[in-house]
Amino acid sequence: MDVYPLLKPHDWPHRELVAHRPITDQVPGVPIVAFGYNADRTYRFVPRDECPDAGAMYAEALANLAKLDYPWELGDVQGLRFATSSGNDFSAEKVLDPVAMRACHDLLEADRIFVTAPRRTCLMATRDGLPDEEMDLFVRLTLRTYNDASYGHAPISPALFILEDGVTRGVAFAE
Repeated sequence: MDVYPLLKPHDWPHRELVAHRPITDQVPGVPIVAFGYNADRTYRFVPRDECPDAGAMYAEALANLAKLDYPWELGDVQGLRFATSSGNDFSAEKVLDPVAMRACHDLLEADRIFVTAPRRTCLMATRDGLPDEEMDLFVRLTLRTYNDASYGHAPISPALFILEDGVTRGVAFAE
C-alpha cells in the first residue's frame, strides 16, 4: 500500500500515537502531516513506533501524492477570483505538492498566493495583493468552510498558507 500525507489539526488527539511531522516549525498552531494508507475509504495511520525516519516517510508520501492529478477550477464570488481543487481524498494535502501549487500560481497568474485547506477534501487559493474587501471575503470563505460541519468532512485548519514558487513561505490565520 502507498503511504500518503494526511493533514490533521495541530491539536489532533491522536498525534502522539501516529507518525507525523509539522508542516513548519516556525509557526505554532499549523496542521500536522500524519502518514497513512487509504484503505477502502478509510485511513490506516502509521503508528509512531513503525516509522524510524519521518523525513524519509514524508518524501515517500509526497512522491505518492504527486502522482494524483487533481484539476483546478476558477471561481468568482462577488468579484473575488479564486481557485479550488476539491472533492478528492487528498485534495487538501495538495498544498504540500509544489507542482500542483505551481499550476495554481499559473492559473491565478500570481507569483505569491494564499492557500487554505479548511476541511478534508477542500483546497482553495487566491492571489496575494488583493484589495482588502476581496481578501476579507476570502478569509470569510475560509472560516465559513472551516466552521461548517455540513460538508461532511473533518475540519483541518483556518490557516492561510503563503506560497511562492509552489512552496510554503509563511502562515497566517483567518480571523
